[in-house]
Amino acid sequence: MYNKKITPNKLQKDQNGFIHILLLLYWAILVIWQNIGEYTARSNADVVVKIFLLAMLVVGYFLGVKRHKNNGVAAFLLIVFAVSQFITFSAEKSGGLSLYVAYVFPVLFLFLSFVYGNKHTVSNNQYVTFLHGIIAIVAYAAVYAIIFKKEQFLSAFSITSAYGNELSSFFISSHEYGMYLVGGIISCVVCLELKKKEALSKKIVYYLCLVLFIPNLILTFSRTSMLGLIGFFFLFLLLFGKSKTKNIFVLLAFAFAFALLASEEVRNFFLNIVLKNNNMAGRDELYELSVYYFKSGTVLQRLFGRGITESRAYFEFYTSHGSIHNAYLQVLIYYGVVGLAFMIGFVVSRLVAAIKLIKVSRFVGALSVALIITCILLMLTNTAIIFNSPIDSFFLTVFMVIMPKYLENNVYFNNSEEL
Repeated sequence: MYNKKITPNKLQKDQNGFIHILLLLYWAILVIWQNIGEYTARSNADVVVKIFLLAMLVVGYFLGVKRHKNNGVAAFLLIVFAVSQFITFSAEKSGGLSLYVAYVFPVLFLFLSFVYGNKHTVSNNQYVTFLHGIIAIVAYAAVYAIIFKKEQFLSAFSITSAYGNELSSFFISSHEYGMYLVGGIISCVVCLELKKKEALSKKIVYYLCLVLFIPNLILTFSRTSMLGLIGFFFLFLLLFGKSKTKNIFVLLAFAFAFALLASEEVRNFFLNIVLKNNNMAGRDELYELSVYYFKSGTVLQRLFGRGITESRAYFEFYTSHGSIHNAYLQVLIYYGVVGLAFMIGFVVSRLVAAIKLIKVSRFVGALSVALIITCILLMLTNTAIIFNSPIDSFFLTVFMVIMPKYLENNVYFNNSEEL
């Protein structure tokens, strides 16, 4: 039987295994790859790096995950998914190494993390180590932004438009940077909750990082990231309930509301610059075009998609954008109704599992629900797609999906100690 009540009062002893380090290292290498200025998506060098990292994942999982009886249902669904991906790939009119990686990665990563590693567990100490790594990397990017993009901080209240002034640190886009800042902020809050009984001196670094991350996030002007973060806090604090951290964020919310009411400058900055006057930035046209593009396909293309190459070429020709800024529509035109059904089905299954977990561990369950909902929100107006190979997609998958799954396993398989 599982413990009737599991609370985050203390951290469990470490377990064997290094998958949390492996996943963190994978992302860290991709971050460094962007920072050194040589990164170009789908370039030969980029593909070589991804192949090396993919090989590292395979070796790491086979060495770092104890062998268990695999989940037969998960294995069957993966086979069906792999067949659908092969059908889509076979319709591609041109190839290349990057295209092979794009199609192989989702199948292989799903196999490693949710079939072969389906019963892998991550202890609370291991999870905290993972979160510390996220915080450290995001802090590096934030400090870099302050040093090398300081003019964007100094001129924040003098700009007349967010467009062209988005803060991105050394990353390709502000949306990507915004997602990582959301991960860093969530990591700080979770660590504060897990260590709430420790002395302030041992938690001060988390508060300092929050002070560092939040202004950076605001200056990305990434409404998607901010919406995702609000969704996380609302659900996590609502479902967990007992969090003392809730009081801090309630006070911050009241302080923010007061600032909006008291200062016209702050109000105008938030409404006109940060929220961009609710300007859709052309997304509505992209969405309409993607629906038209989907409907104009053959039955086979509607079922299994137009493929990556043709879809990107079409949108680059008509809109100069290679992506649609909506993961669900992107999957629909890439992989068709079948591909979208697999993604939605997977996300819903994870949400259902997280909701059930609340009855066993209120903390881990609330955290898992909040993270998967945040994942759903981030994909609404973003190009990151779970289990895809780009760096932002990898981060979204690991942070919002895989690590919560392994924490869930820890609750069910190692429940002799309270969290």
